[in-house]
Amino acid sequence: MVIDPLSLSKNLAQRDALLNANIEDALCPIILGCYGDKSSEEHLAILRTACKNAGFTNALILTDIPDVQPIDYNLKFKFLIQEYKDDKIQKRIVCPVFYIHPTINEGKGKGLISEFLDVLNHFPDLREFTIVLRYANADFIEQLEYIHPKNVYHVNSINEGIEWLIPHLKGHYGFLKQSLWKTQSLKSKNLLSDSNEVT
Repeated sequence: MVIDPLSLSKNLAQRDALLNANIEDALCPIILGCYGDKSSEEHLAILRTACKNAGFTNALILTDIPDVQPIDYNLKFKFLIQEYKDDKIQKRIVCPVFYIHPTINEGKGKGLISEFLDVLNHFPDLREFTIVLRYANADFIEQLEYIHPKNVYHVNSINEGIEWLIPHLKGHYGFLKQSLWKTQSLKSKNLLSDSNEVT
């Protein structure tokens, strides 16, 4: 049988699109910042929406998770990471996104952000996937020294933060494509019938 290059090209493109869709499902941006401050929380919600609009449907802020009982934000963050890591069925890549708003200069949230950064000490493998959007006029936080400089962006507006964040998340595609297609079967995300898999 003679290979039809056009049909082959379509099949390969479909496999690539399916792989991209599964990467978007696997990446879980967790937007962290000054919870309890209205202007900061509004920006956190905007960042979450921008991630979802870009295809990262599992992006969330911690207030998206209802409290069955009161729980500190830093513990909620830690337990959420562990929950994802313990899921043996669905591979999840946690991407902590720190949004450091100038409101911390007023003493609001600086301690909380430090506690979030301390959580990374328990999960050092997440440092590679950690992103920091920091306003130039926001006070410095010592733990930021442990985040790779290439993952720290100095921003002047929420829109500028989005412009850095989305391409950075998509920059993980190359590495994750190599990882995902080798380690698991990729099920459909409305691109193929549910009975089909790419291995």
